[in-house]
Amino acid sequence: METTALLVESKVEQFIGDVLYEGELAVAFHGFIVHSADDQVKIFKRYQENLKNLLTSLSEAELAPTLAHYVKLLSITKNNQKMKLLFSLLDYGVANNIVSARLVCETLLKCENLVYTNEDFWCLSFMLIDKIISGIDYKGVRDLLKTILDKAQGIKSAVNVAVMSQLRAVQKVLETIFDRNDCLLPSYLILDELQKKLPARGSYPHWKFSKLISAFIDSFRPTAQMVSVSVFMEIKGDETAYGRSKLLPVVGHSATLGNVWKLDPVTAKAPLRGLLPYNKELLEPQTSLLRYVLEQPYSREMVCSMLGVSKQQKQRCPVLEEQLVELIVSAMEKSENELDSMEDGGPTQLLWQHLSSQLIYFVLFQYASFPHIIMILHNKLVGRNLRKGRDHLMWVLLQFISGSIQKNLLNDFLPVMKLYDLLYPEKEPLPFPDITKASSTHALAITSIWIHLMKKAQVEKVNLQGKPPLFPFLYHLEKYLQSSLNNNNLSHTLNTDYRIPLLCNAYSTNQDCFTRPMAILVEAVQGTQKQQASLTGGAVTGPIKPLSMSVLDSLTVHTKMSLIHNIVTHVMKLAQAKSTHVLSPALVETYSRLLVYSEIESLGIKGFITHLLPTVFRSHAWGILHTLLEMFSYRLHHFQPHYRVQLLNHLHSLAAVPQTNQTQLHLCVQSTALKLIAGMGSAEVQPQLCRLPSEPKSLLSNESEELNKVLVLTLARAIHVTGSETLSGSWCKEILTTIMQHTPHSWSSFTLQCFPKVLADFFYHHQAPKENKAQLKRSVEEEYKKWKTMSNENDIISHFSGSSPLFLCLLWKMLLDNDRISTIAYQRLHLCFIGVMFVNSPEHWKQSDWHEKHLMFHRIYQEKFYFEGLHDLNAQHTYLPVYFGNVCLRFLPVMDIVIHRFLELPTVSISVEGLLDTLGCLYKFHALPEAYWGVLNDRILDVMQSPLLTNSMPDIDPFLMFDFAGSYNSMTELPCSYLVALTHAVWYHASIGQICTLTQLLKTKFKPAVKTEVQFIFICHLVAPFLQRFYLERTRYAMEITVELYEMLETVDKNCEQLQYIDAVCDLLYHIKYMFIGDAIKNEIEKSIRNLRPAIQRKLRFITHLNIEEGTAT
Repeated sequence: METTALLVESKVEQFIGDVLYEGELAVAFHGFIVHSADDQVKIFKRYQENLKNLLTSLSEAELAPTLAHYVKLLSITKNNQKMKLLFSLLDYGVANNIVSARLVCETLLKCENLVYTNEDFWCLSFMLIDKIISGIDYKGVRDLLKTILDKAQGIKSAVNVAVMSQLRAVQKVLETIFDRNDCLLPSYLILDELQKKLPARGSYPHWKFSKLISAFIDSFRPTAQMVSVSVFMEIKGDETAYGRSKLLPVVGHSATLGNVWKLDPVTAKAPLRGLLPYNKELLEPQTSLLRYVLEQPYSREMVCSMLGVSKQQKQRCPVLEEQLVELIVSAMEKSENELDSMEDGGPTQLLWQHLSSQLIYFVLFQYASFPHIIMILHNKLVGRNLRKGRDHLMWVLLQFISGSIQKNLLNDFLPVMKLYDLLYPEKEPLPFPDITKASSTHALAITSIWIHLMKKAQVEKVNLQGKPPLFPFLYHLEKYLQSSLNNNNLSHTLNTDYRIPLLCNAYSTNQDCFTRPMAILVEAVQGTQKQQASLTGGAVTGPIKPLSMSVLDSLTVHTKMSLIHNIVTHVMKLAQAKSTHVLSPALVETYSRLLVYSEIESLGIKGFITHLLPTVFRSHAWGILHTLLEMFSYRLHHFQPHYRVQLLNHLHSLAAVPQTNQTQLHLCVQSTALKLIAGMGSAEVQPQLCRLPSEPKSLLSNESEELNKVLVLTLARAIHVTGSETLSGSWCKEILTTIMQHTPHSWSSFTLQCFPKVLADFFYHHQAPKENKAQLKRSVEEEYKKWKTMSNENDIISHFSGSSPLFLCLLWKMLLDNDRISTIAYQRLHLCFIGVMFVNSPEHWKQSDWHEKHLMFHRIYQEKFYFEGLHDLNAQHTYLPVYFGNVCLRFLPVMDIVIHRFLELPTVSISVEGLLDTLGCLYKFHALPEAYWGVLNDRILDVMQSPLLTNSMPDIDPFLMFDFAGSYNSMTELPCSYLVALTHAVWYHASIGQICTLTQLLKTKFKPAVKTEVQFIFICHLVAPFLQRFYLERTRYAMEITVELYEMLETVDKNCEQLQYIDAVCDLLYHIKYMFIGDAIKNEIEKSIRNLRPAIQRKLRFITHLNIEEGTAT
């Protein structure tokens, strides 16, 4: 092998020697010899034949090393004319297919002598490359570009201007490769290589090339604009707490848990696809977005979704720690500018409460590290004189420390001492706070933290006494708390000051000191045996006034957990003992207020659903169960959907147990189930019901046709609102099948017309058997005769508890025959309605006298829970206690259904308006107002058909016309840019079901209207930013949209003589190919490309590897 290589090299050397040899006489008289043109041609042809014979005699494996040796000898040739001759021979070899252009270019670029100081060889090499590079396939050109850029990088910007000829040679090759008309390879791939090579600080690779490279990269800015969400750009002049105005999510909305708001958990940057020259705001860490979401209530799930973290991973997220610290610093700055932010329930007070809840959650699940947060916070506060917010900060830290210090090591909490030193530089005792104000709990938080640390140090046998400089300013505050523990009148201070909360907060980890103040709180809500109060349904023991929200807000999370544990234990003991005593109003109201705190969820709403309710149910404590269900219906407005499903499961289990003579409880169970089903958010329905194939009975009633019908209506609403009709309907078919098995029913034709297609088709094919009207009438008459002959209550119940479906018909018969609902009753109901509107306020958490108003209402308008035909109206009856409900509030979910059904009948709009005029004010007590929004489709179509977009030669660059940030900042207020921004904002918040309708919208509405290039670019601005979401969630729709775009481009190409912005459009199509769809729809889009003009076919030929000659011929 080695011998063969030496033989080949000797042949190359002999060939080059022959080319370079001129003879002794020719050398001696070189300046005087004139060669004839014919002689030169003959000599050159001889050289060409010799080269051809040399190269064709070699095997394919020998060709590359032979060519490499040829180039090496060429590179050390000193005679410029002979070097040009050797290069021309290489050119001949390429032109006559003796050797491939790619091999020649690669060999030249790999030559170790190709350095810019070897001027002749450098310049001639790049001249030859520039000449023959067009014969190389696009993948080969891309590889050559990488090498050329590396070679160019070796020329430092500070080199002498004498190397200008070398720079021009390289620039000429780059210009050839960059030429969009020659299109040697997709410009998108060139951009990819440039962006990878481009250093962060710019100035690459030499100032001679900077204009060429920067201009090429800038030519992709229109493409980057088309795939960017316009309202993510910063707007000048609109400064907010989160930076300049930009699109921010509506936290809690259906789409906020999807992929659209995803951020990198390490850098907090948006996951932009491709290396397009995006606007710098999009490339920066989106910390302001994350901080905004963190500050919103009910945002935990969205934060976890944005950062891609889960409870199972236990993944620490530094960027989350940093933004929590930023929010704390922001809260301290706001406190610095407010006189008394803790006494008015203002936004700053709410922010501190929210921050404590967020800190507990994210540290508890190990998304953030408490010591790291403290150290970051300390570094942020160094050198800043923020004093007014320091007590509030200590209050936030106390919330976490008091609840977790017993389960963790003392060292995890000692970094707090650094904040002591920084924020409390006083050497004198701190001023004593006014304990009649809630702010005193914040002022003494620093003392409480110290007490907890000291207690933990005693347990771990660590000496903290030597830690300076704490005691000088805390000693008197700690002594005051200790003396208060021994105060004989401590139990009387709960309604006058905040001494009890202060003691509970300070000593919650010290049971010896904690027992007494906690007992006072418990007694305040549970009362003693001596206390009596009247209540609808019977007598109860205990106080009436609940603990105020200000008192509850003044308690640490650890104390709240202890209090709610005491309440739950007390309720369970009463239930298990089957006590005749019912719960005190203060306890019930206080318990409902405690359940609102999300930071005590495990003992709060979770314990309520999974532990307390089943225990009360098993104990058959119907009075307590009635109270708990009432509380759930009228007090708990915000809780996670899976808790709704669990409670609904409990209710259906309860409904299956015979409840003889428990009409009131049955009504409460049905009413609660109705509110749960109808109150489910539209985005909550599918995720919860998709779990049902394995447990189909948890949301379905075995016997109540009405509740199952409400569930069907809820399904219809959810499918409509979330756009789920565009998705597969299989997830709900099994649920519908189970419903029809349990409670067969039918829907009217006008209702089915309003249903989503999947529901309408199901009920069309699964119709319940229709009743024979004549037979039904006879059956009702017979049942009515039996009813009139029955006098024993048990006989009536046993008869109508069977399978007879005629009971409701029987009631209507009684109403028609006896007219038992008299005008007096109607007047009475009207007075009830007026009473509930004037007496009650929906803001129950701000009231301490709700119970008195409730009692007064029920004394005036008493409710009787039995059927009129079964009892003597004058007899005395015993009912279950009613704490919150009344006939008007129970009517609200029924009114929802009535309005829902009215909307299906356009002819009754006047009736709906009259109903809302009369009863609409009841909706101030409603827990879930529904929002309605109009689509933008017609407005988009109007703009598309306006003269501004239908003109084939517009007066303004469309990329300026559709740039919202640029339009807003320049105060030009172009309507097209504002519409693009508005559309992006609406579609960005849309659910995947809603956004999937975009394909149908493009096909049926927009595509027929697209005739001009500007219209097409407008559509690209609207659609392109959402292709990434389709790619992640519904890839098929990304492909369908791409096909529609190609077909629109085909139409535009036929209708327009000249396309000014086709390069940007082609770049977009290549971006879609390489980032989203690949070759999945190659055949479909090739049909459209073949129908385009040849120049565009040439630009797009790499998308489907189209043969240009073939495409032109067809």
